[in-house]
Amino acid sequence: MVANLVGYIVGPSGIKVLISKMAGKEALPALAFIFTTFYMGQLMFHCEASREVMELEFMNSVLTHM
Repeated sequence: MVANLVGYIVGPSGIKVLISKMAGKEALPALAFIFTTFYMGQLMFHCEASREVMELEFMNSVLTHM
């Protein structure tokens, strides 16, 4: 959805300019921040999923020992 919005607003020629600017050295801190943010988001989803699995396993063990 975001890619469609960027493509619609910026256009094909604007996307080429955007990519060329993001390939330069001055864009490295921004790219590092973006990748770090995405990684942290993925890590948060993984932790939440594992917490839910642990809660379900705990509830199953409690119910089987009753």
